[in-house]
Amino acid sequence: KKGMHEEAVHRLRLLLRSGLLLRKRAYWFERLSIDLAEHLGRREEALEVCREGLQPQETAQWRRGDRFGLARRAARLWKALHGSQEMPGDLRRAIFIDDAAFAGLPTRVV
Repeated sequence: KKGMHEEAVHRLRLLLRSGLLLRKRAYWFERLSIDLAEHLGRREEALEVCREGLQPQETAQWRRGDRFGLARRAARLWKALHGSQEMPGDLRRAIFIDDAAFAGLPTRVV
């Protein structure tokens, strides 16, 4: 918290390589992308972290909300870096798969 973002990035990468605590991986990927983009100004690297985290072998055991949060971050980073340029197919599919799932949910006013 005291500006030690390089150290945080190093530790998060170690945790992600360890394979420990599978239920925490979504949080670690998102936190790593935030530290890289927002605190260190390395947005391109942050987008690659999101891309890595959105791979099916990573997200298989995640809750939908965790995946959705990382997908939203990836979409925001892409827009900040590339504007209206079209996303590559693999990234677009990884991001918008949740949009399609949520679009099919029934809505009801309570």
